[in-house]
Amino acid sequence: MKPVEVSDRSVLEPLLLAANPTTCECNFPNMYVWGLVYKTRWTLFNGRVCSHLEVDDELLYPLGGNGFPSAEEMLEISNAMRRAGFNGAFRQVPEEFLKARPEILKSFSAEQVPEAVGEYLYSVERLANLPGSKLAKKKNLLSQFKRACPDFKAKALAPEDLPACIELVKDWRREKVSGLPLELEHEAVALDAAFEHFSELGLEGIAAYASGRLVAFSMFSRVSDKMYTEHFEKADASVKGAAQFINNETAKALLGKCELLNREQDMGLDGLRQAKRSYAPIGLVRNYSLMPL
Repeated sequence: MKPVEVSDRSVLEPLLLAANPTTCECNFPNMYVWGLVYKTRWTLFNGRVCSHLEVDDELLYPLGGNGFPSAEEMLEISNAMRRAGFNGAFRQVPEEFLKARPEILKSFSAEQVPEAVGEYLYSVERLANLPGSKLAKKKNLLSQFKRACPDFKAKALAPEDLPACIELVKDWRREKVSGLPLELEHEAVALDAAFEHFSELGLEGIAAYASGRLVAFSMFSRVSDKMYTEHFEKADASVKGAAQFINNETAKALLGKCELLNREQDMGLDGLRQAKRSYAPIGLVRNYSLMPL
C-alpha cells in the first residue's frame, strides 16, 4: 500500500465515482486531505480500491470492479492486513453488501456505526428553497443578512478567492482562545491541504462577499451520481446570517447537479451537531463495520 498523493486522482477518482459510494469518505478529495491526518494508504486488488487508515487501523470497504466483492475477497484482504500486524477490520460497509453476501458473517461480525460518526444527508432542493416551519428560522436569518448587506455577492469559488478564505479561517482560529479541540486541529490540517491543492483536487465551492469583503465560503465535490459532499463551510460569525447565506448559495449552486448533499459528520462536537440537525437532515448515513472473528 502507498500513501494517497494528489497525482493518484487520475487512477482513483474514476473508480470511486463509478462505484457510487454511499459515504463521503470514499471520495478522492477527502481521501487525500484527511489521509494526511489518518495516514491513509491504498492499493488496487482485483480492480477495486483498497484503502487503510493507519491511525485508526481501519480498512474502508473496497470499491470498484464489477458488482460486490466476494466474501473470499474480503477475507483475503483482511487476512493480509492481519499478517502485517493490523486488525483487518472494515468500515463503511453498505447494508446492500451484507444483504448480497450474507456468507460474510461466517468470517466477520457486523455492527452499525454509532450516530456520532454518521453522515448528515440533506435534500439539495430543500436547502435551496427552505420550505416549511422547521426551516423558517434559517429563512429569516437569510433575509436579515440580505437586508443588512444589500451589496452581497455569491460567486463560484476560484483560486483568486483562496487568500481571503485563508485569512477568514485564521481569524476564526484565533478566536478559539482556549485552543482547538483535537477534531478541529485535524480539520485544520485537511483544510490547509484543500487550499494548497484546490484546483488539482477538482474542488468546487462558493465564495460569499459583502461590501467587497469575503464573509463566508464553502468547498464541495461529487461523491456519486446523486450526491455531493460539502468538505468545508466557514463563515464570519460577526456577520449575522452569513452562515445561512453560504449554506443556501451552496445548495442553489448544486441544483441540477445532484439530489443530495452530504454535510459529513459532526465529529462529536455538540455545537456542530446542533448546527447540522437544525437544517432538518433527511437521513443519517450509518454504514456497518466488519470485525474478523
